[in-house]
Amino acid sequence: LKPFWLKFLSAPRRPSPAPTTTLETSELGCAAMASETLHISDGTTMEIARLPDIDDATWEEVKQFVESNPDTAKSMQKFAKNPDAMRGWLQTQAIAEHYNTKLANGDAPVQERIKSLENDPELAPILEDVKKNGLEAAM
Repeated sequence: LKPFWLKFLSAPRRPSPAPTTTLETSELGCAAMASETLHISDGTTMEIARLPDIDDATWEEVKQFVESNPDTAKSMQKFAKNPDAMRGWLQTQAIAEHYNTKLANGDAPVQERIKSLENDPELAPILEDVKKNGLEAAM
């Protein structure tokens, strides 16, 4: 899945009679995010909010994935309610964005440091696995 952030608005609950789409409003009265109720395959429902910058294809892919994977849905909801985990994730995203920008702009010192990690005896096998099998291999 493409990177995205979902805000879980409520705990899983039993299915409602029909899928709903609502619009969450901020304290300032501005429309914030549209939320939808997903019907998870274990019979529960979960309300999630879509960020405005997520394209329709990605949003549909996310919804289908969450609806068909109840354990993942519960894990995501638990994560969203854990401020320490969320803070760590946001910090990781900021660091990754910083270094991706530097690499994309051809920052030579950063490229050299990344290249030197491939020679580290502890990291070399992990990096090789990521090259062969993608980032999911490291998770």
